[in-house]
Amino acid sequence: MTVQTAEQLDRLERLPPDWTMSYSRQLAEQAQKLWPEQAKPLMQQWQRQRSAAALPTAQLNGWHQGMSSLQKLSDRLNGLDEQKGKYMTVSELKSVVFSTVQAFNQSLPAEEQLRILSQTPAGEPLPAAASARLEMHLKQLNARYAEIKQRAAK
Repeated sequence: MTVQTAEQLDRLERLPPDWTMSYSRQLAEQAQKLWPEQAKPLMQQWQRQRSAAALPTAQLNGWHQGMSSLQKLSDRLNGLDEQKGKYMTVSELKSVVFSTVQAFNQSLPAEEQLRILSQTPAGEPLPAAASARLEMHLKQLNARYAEIKQRAAK
């Protein structure tokens, strides 16, 4: 019995992260082929749910925009450092920092959410709201990943 359980655990561990999304797509497509008319509402509902479950595309760019902004600021500061008598005003610097922070605030990476949760002292329950946000974020990332893989396969 324990050998079978170990084998099952190994198989589950090897499943790709988007396995449930891929399997549900295959089931929906199978239903559509077998019962085209009856499956139409099912397919529409499934596609709506899948679209709603995926991370919004607008949130895909927040971290990238923040990093790009930081890189531009770094390049600008390095350029000013090389030119004698050139400087950046505090107002300009504050403006760039503010827009960078705004870009980062658009979406908190899963890694940062995990770091925040890891700060919970041992033996204390994880904050429910933070756990729910992270679980939703991971599901959204997984759904977006499944969409990207499906689009690449076409």
